[in-house]
Amino acid sequence: MPKNGVYMVEDLHTAYWPEFGGGVDKPDTFVNLSKRFIDQLNADHTRGALTPDFVTRQTFGIHFYDSMIAFEKGDVWRKEAPQTGHASTALKAKRLMDKMPPRFRP
Repeated sequence: MPKNGVYMVEDLHTAYWPEFGGGVDKPDTFVNLSKRFIDQLNADHTRGALTPDFVTRQTFGIHFYDSMIAFEKGDVWRKEAPQTGHASTALKAKRLMDKMPPRFRP
């Protein structure tokens, strides 16, 4: 597959059908395997809980559609989440929320 290609898997409705070995709780269906790929795609953000692998390093995105999943391939070496704001701002917000009557808290 080309370095910057798109790999599409279709007819995934059968992953839910018992006559094709599928089912919602069947861990080995392609749909459930792909759900685990979401965590691997974001392994760089797990603070060491997951080790980056081929999905982390060679996948830009995973897109779920009705009965289809698309994988965008490409070299991804390190991802970092931008951080905005300050810890003190979050602490102030928490203190403010703690002072609110319970019925107004989220």
